[in-house]
Amino acid sequence: LIEKELLRHGLNVSSGSASPSSGQLRIEYVDEWRWDMVMYLRSLDVTAYDDRSQGLLATGSWKNSVMHGYHSKDTVVADVVSETLKGIGTK
Repeated sequence: LIEKELLRHGLNVSSGSASPSSGQLRIEYVDEWRWDMVMYLRSLDVTAYDDRSQGLLATGSWKNSVMHGYHSKDTVVADVVSETLKGIGTK
């Protein structure tokens, strides 16, 4: 879903642990899932780094409440990726 959102924002994307030498951004994420009748997203953190200098550029986060809801993972990912990219001045 993160890759889909990055593409929607007009970014070229490659995934995996080895980044290409021509990359400008490195996106890392941490997601936490829990079980309560069904799997639900507990939290999502997205971090953008300058791939050349390794400097932190921006972060985006979302966390479900203690009395959690079953939020759409598509909507949550779209919002967090947009928040992160807005932090670095990308669309």
